[in-house]
Amino acid sequence: MSGSAPDSNRPRRAPTTLDPDEVTGYVTGQLCVLTHPVDRRTDESPAELRTLRHDLVGLMAYSSAEAVIAACGIGQPWRWVSVNDLVPLSKQLGFDVVVLDVVPPEGHRYPEDDERDEPDAELLSELTVTERMYLPSRPHRTGRQPIAELHPDSAGRPMLLVYTSREALREGCGEYQPWVAVPANRLADVVADTGAYGVLVDPTLTEEARHAAPVLDWAGER
Repeated sequence: MSGSAPDSNRPRRAPTTLDPDEVTGYVTGQLCVLTHPVDRRTDESPAELRTLRHDLVGLMAYSSAEAVIAACGIGQPWRWVSVNDLVPLSKQLGFDVVVLDVVPPEGHRYPEDDERDEPDAELLSELTVTERMYLPSRPHRTGRQPIAELHPDSAGRPMLLVYTSREALREGCGEYQPWVAVPANRLADVVADTGAYGVLVDPTLTEEARHAAPVLDWAGER
C-alpha cells in the first residue's frame, strides 16, 4: 500500500475554484478543509478562510489527506467536511468560493512536530495477535491497490485508524465505510507509506466524519 500517488475524489478537469453549490458536480463524499490550530481556551479550530482576488473569500479544501500533506505539510490542521454541507457552511462562515487542491503560496507553514507519534512497538506487537487488521480506505476495485483513508485527530493531525475486527470498524465508522484488511505485521509500513502522524486503535468517528451514503468509486460507479 502506498500513499505516494493516491487516487483522488477530484476529477482531473475540476476547476481549482468553485462556487459552493458547484462542488457536488465534481466531487463526491467529503473534502479536507484547512483549519486554524486548536484554541486551547475554547477547544475549537475554526476553518481557515483566505481573501482572494476581487475581494472574494475562499475556503481552502483538498480531495484527500494525502493532498493536504503534499500541499501544506503534515503539521497543517484540517477536518473532514461533507460536500453537501458546503452551501450552508458558506452562509455561516461567509466564504464565496471553494479553493480546491491548491498549494498555498507560502508552502508548509506548520513545522512537523519533533514529537511526532511513531507506531508504538509494544502496541503493534500486541496487535499482531490478531492476524488481520481492518483499515478505513478509499473506494477501490478488484485488482487496484487500495489507499488507506486518514482522519484528523483533535489537533488536526492525520491519523491512521486501525480496527481489530470488521465489526469494530463498522461500529466505529458506520455502515458505508469502505475498508481494506492488512496483515498486522505490516501496520508500521502502512503508517510510513501514508505519511500518517500516528495510529488510533478502534476509535469511534463523529457522525460528521462518517460517510452518510454508499461511497462511489473515483470512476463514478457503485
